[in-house]
Amino acid sequence: MRTHSIGKRVQLRQRASAGMLSALMAAVLVSAGVLALDLGKLWALHGELQNAADAAALAGAGALEPAYPRPDWSRARTLAALAVSLNSAAAPKLAVERIQTGYWNLAEPRASLRPNGITPGANDRPAVMVTVSHAPAGQPGAPGRLLASLLAMVHIPASATAVAVIAVADHAAAGTLFPLAIPACLYDAYWDSADARPRTDPATGRPFVLKIGASYRYGACPSGQWTSFETDAQGTAQLRELIARGNPTGVSTGDSIWIQPRASGLGNAAVAAPADVLLPVVAGLDGHRAIPIVAFAPFRITGAATRGRQYIEGHFMAADSARPRASGDALASPALVR
Repeated sequence: MRTHSIGKRVQLRQRASAGMLSALMAAVLVSAGVLALDLGKLWALHGELQNAADAAALAGAGALEPAYPRPDWSRARTLAALAVSLNSAAAPKLAVERIQTGYWNLAEPRASLRPNGITPGANDRPAVMVTVSHAPAGQPGAPGRLLASLLAMVHIPASATAVAVIAVADHAAAGTLFPLAIPACLYDAYWDSADARPRTDPATGRPFVLKIGASYRYGACPSGQWTSFETDAQGTAQLRELIARGNPTGVSTGDSIWIQPRASGLGNAAVAAPADVLLPVVAGLDGHRAIPIVAFAPFRITGAATRGRQYIEGHFMAADSARPRASGDALASPALVR
């Protein structure tokens, strides 16, 4: 009789344990299911946020174009905010966390937005940065999280950021470049990127006259070196051909061109003067190697020395005849950079 009673109690305990285990497993399964729903919802919401941030940044950057190179920063911020509001017609509601304007350095994609008041360099482009989030918890349209509600967790906001720039067109058509590369330090020193025009010599009121060639420097900055563009060719015949005909194929910023410090290309080549040309601008002139193009500089050749210390002489120019052939000064559509 006693044995039967003990066995019955054991069975009851086993059943209770099994029931508790089943309840615990059910809770785990339900939590896993709810978590999966939360993750799926968060993924979808983040995609919506990123799309909204992208659209707002592009709308703001597009507003910079008509006034370039003096961007209307206020109008850009207004249109970016308007784009967010137009994307908030349906729940969950969107909120603007931050809209910033300034300059984005294309050569340093990990850098932050630079302030409006700087003097932009060759790689700086007017930009709009937009951060968008969902409406704060407790407001109409705020996205809920089921698991967070079950566990009495606080609302964790989600956000997305986008940066868009309006940039000068970055392509030079075949036959539009003179085969002499200049460094960005020279370009920044004698070209006013804020006004898209050459800096003027206070003594004359006209653009600085420069001699560009391997033998000439301006402070610590070299003036220029011959380039064979995308083909590594140091021969005199090839360089004379490039002087006469320009770049054989179209090139864009970001493309690498070969610097030829040992070349002596002018010789008996005819260099017309005056002549309006485009010069490729590279990050630096450091030996015989391929270096990426960062910009194109409009330059008027007023003279050239073809013997001895070879160089071309002239100055940067604002309204040049080479640009219409090269698309170098046309404004491009706004583009996302982050």
